[in-house]
Amino acid sequence: MTAATIASRELQQAGMESSPNQESLYRFRNGSYVLYVTLAANCVLLDDSDYGFPPAIRNILPRTIDTSYNHAFIDSFGIATFSIREFKGVTTLWHNTKIDIIPLPVVRAIKANCFKVQYDGDWAIAKFARFDWEIRFIETETAIYQTIDEHNIAPKFLGHLHENGRVVGLLLAYIEGRRPQTEQDYGMCASVLSRLHNLGLVHGDVNLDNFIVTGIEAKLVDFETCRSGTVDERMMEVKRLEREFEEDSRRGALADEGEDYEEGEYPIGI
Repeated sequence: MTAATIASRELQQAGMESSPNQESLYRFRNGSYVLYVTLAANCVLLDDSDYGFPPAIRNILPRTIDTSYNHAFIDSFGIATFSIREFKGVTTLWHNTKIDIIPLPVVRAIKANCFKVQYDGDWAIAKFARFDWEIRFIETETAIYQTIDEHNIAPKFLGHLHENGRVVGLLLAYIEGRRPQTEQDYGMCASVLSRLHNLGLVHGDVNLDNFIVTGIEAKLVDFETCRSGTVDERMMEVKRLEREFEEDSRRGALADEGEDYEEGEYPIGI
């Protein structure tokens, strides 16, 4: 049977961690096909600025790629070697729903690995691991969401995100809100933090950007550093929240501050 192929020029950028002086990582995709590329430092075919420009990396690849391979290593001489790799995936699979990440329409990028998307007729937040080293953070956050589920602490967990069957992320309900600002906001933030502490957990990063105030309550987000904590650690986190409000000079801003793409112009897939 003849292997399926794809023209390298048809690959679209879908993530990168790059530096000319160390090994860099890139993620390319076309439809359901995803190719991960590892690039050696100081490649003779590239200028330093090229490392942050994925099309320059794509141009090193052969014109035609066998889609049975999911990884390419480009050495410092610009020679690409293809292989099949078994990448890590999230193993804490507690929710009944699994959603294919590839076709989710992207409304806007929030962070490098976090996107506002369309899902089931509404907005949602897709957060995922672009590369193997990020899986451990998504693993931690997924497990924390299982613990805090139904405790009115965070946005609703909608399901696990998978890429060709490998679970790589999580999908959360989208919440309209803003960054905390007022004394009343402090009370709501302290209340939601208390609910987390009552479960024996510390958040690990209570900067005000990790709270969303909806008007009647606050929600916590970003649980990558959340863990079990002692009574003393929980008390210290409360004091840290107090200092955050004392030191903060920013005006209350929308927690979701960017502009969406125009309707009908959503890029398809992450």
